[in-house]
Amino acid sequence: YIETKNGKGFHVFEDKIVTVQKKEDLVKLKFETSEDLIVIGEVIGEFHLLLSNMNIKGLKKSNFYKDFMWGKVPLAQSPKRLEEIEVFYKKYTPNYELLTKGVVHNDLNSNNIFFVDEKYFFIDFEFLKESPLISDLGVLGLELWDYKKGSQDYIDKLNYLLEGYEKKIKLSQYD
Repeated sequence: YIETKNGKGFHVFEDKIVTVQKKEDLVKLKFETSEDLIVIGEVIGEFHLLLSNMNIKGLKKSNFYKDFMWGKVPLAQSPKRLEEIEVFYKKYTPNYELLTKGVVHNDLNSNNIFFVDEKYFFIDFEFLKESPLISDLGVLGLELWDYKKGSQDYIDKLNYLLEGYEKKIKLSQYD
């Protein structure tokens, strides 16, 4: 929802990236069924295709660890927790050369994707980067965890998300 400085709303318009809607029209994402997750995965795949076809130049390349540790994240962690994060990162960091790369949102969470009528809308593009495509799926995937349901539920949800995504973009086995 965007207002001009004098309090009047902008006209609703749409092109390939920017859409302005009335706040009341926005519907939050649902992660209730396997079909919800498949559709969201497909929408993200379509979004990545759109970004890659725009031939965007001059974007920063992402470094997940440095990106994650930038800003307020370290301020919210104890020194011991920061050490644990670094150890985890060094042990499990992926080989970036093997990951499928493209232009990503780099802050893709459910607060930045909305559903209006029959369309999905993405907002908040300030962290757009060249990065492994799975980084957007990974950030959104963090919201799927339900400690009450356990790891198999989480794995199933991630698989549904990937099933939809791969209708648009094929990832490597390494991804």
